[in-house]
Amino acid sequence: MATLQDVNDIFGRVRRLQARVVVTDGPGAEWKAEVPGFGMQTYKVTGMKSPSEIEDDLAALSVWIWSLKDHFKALLPSIGRDETEVERFVDSERDLRVCSDLANGAKHLTLRISRSGQFLRAGRLRFRVPQSAIATLIVRENEVQIDVSKPAEVTIELPVLDQAGNIVGDGISYLHNGVRAWERYSKQLGLSV
Repeated sequence: MATLQDVNDIFGRVRRLQARVVVTDGPGAEWKAEVPGFGMQTYKVTGMKSPSEIEDDLAALSVWIWSLKDHFKALLPSIGRDETEVERFVDSERDLRVCSDLANGAKHLTLRISRSGQFLRAGRLRFRVPQSAIATLIVRENEVQIDVSKPAEVTIELPVLDQAGNIVGDGISYLHNGVRAWERYSKQLGLSV
């Protein structure tokens, strides 16, 4: 049986992860990618968080958002409510069903069951780095070096893909909306989180 403090602890973790996801400032990263017609290219970016670190934060956020479901189920009997209420609430909230697919995909790689019914998965992280955020851009043979001086101007997007690979939305929006859904549910229960 969970306590309200247990649920609040998970909300605290989720909110800390939410705050990390929107911060793009960091030491930078280096990676290689095959570019058609140009061969293998090295990309060096300084002044912002690495794509891997952001993807890790987003995966962790999805898992902890989805973990709130189990904590609510464990809490409800102690406040005289039926735990099946949580399942009905999730079924009524698209954002939470998408969070389920993203969390389970992050944990298990592939989905055997899809809460959304679409077997959604996270695509590759996308960055938009406006020219005003770049201090220097150096292009060399087989190498691009970018020094980001204003990381707060960088926007990130996590495409959510269906089984056919079509983009159905932005994972970051779904995750933030999933948190808001759990906050609404807490309010409906009369809980302060």
